[in-house]
Amino acid sequence: MQMPPEPNTAPYHVRRLRWARRCELVLGAAAWLAVLTRLGLTMSQELALGHTPAMALTRFLAYFTNLSTLLLALVLTVPLLGPRSRLARWLWQPGVRAASLVYILIVSAGYELLLRGIWAPHGLEWTIDVLLHDVIPAGYLAYWLGFAPAGTLRWRDAFRWLLYPAAYFGYILLRGELLGRYPYPFINVMQHGYGPVLWNAAAFAAAFACTGLLVVAADVKLARSRAR
Repeated sequence: MQMPPEPNTAPYHVRRLRWARRCELVLGAAAWLAVLTRLGLTMSQELALGHTPAMALTRFLAYFTNLSTLLLALVLTVPLLGPRSRLARWLWQPGVRAASLVYILIVSAGYELLLRGIWAPHGLEWTIDVLLHDVIPAGYLAYWLGFAPAGTLRWRDAFRWLLYPAAYFGYILLRGELLGRYPYPFINVMQHGYGPVLWNAAAFAAAFACTGLLVVAADVKLARSRAR
């Protein structure tokens, strides 16, 4: 006679850790798939126009979506593959993981509010678009709420996380001056001039700061609820 399966007697924290690792693997794989496919599509499009691979790479790296998803892919996978490395220890910090959440949420919200209406991808482009702007941000938010350690963030972290968007903005302005190309219409200096673009940048800075403060508030609330 076949015996019934043994119940799962592993402690709760062990089972929770297993589920966290599974989520990291799935989300990390999705992020790498989206980033590498987007890179391949960009290379194909640029080479078809007679541009060099270096120019294709600079176009790929000009998009905040690509950079933020690449960061998230590293956050999710490097600590699993090489947990003792210095990079893994840095990526595993709660502040870095929370910052990645802020950036990917802005990616999703910004696309929904400003870009979805002017961009109509098809086929593989549509699939990658959904992964980058919908599936991965929602999945990482759920993962962070369910499994990320809570209680270590500080309110000032929300403003420290502005350094990356600020550096990105400076890079895009410099790139635009050199190449005459801008990745997003709302930061196109050639089309709008510096005044409106700087106002748009200030609005985005406020959005990043507010999102960061909400993430810190969620961290505080999660820490209190888990301590009960």
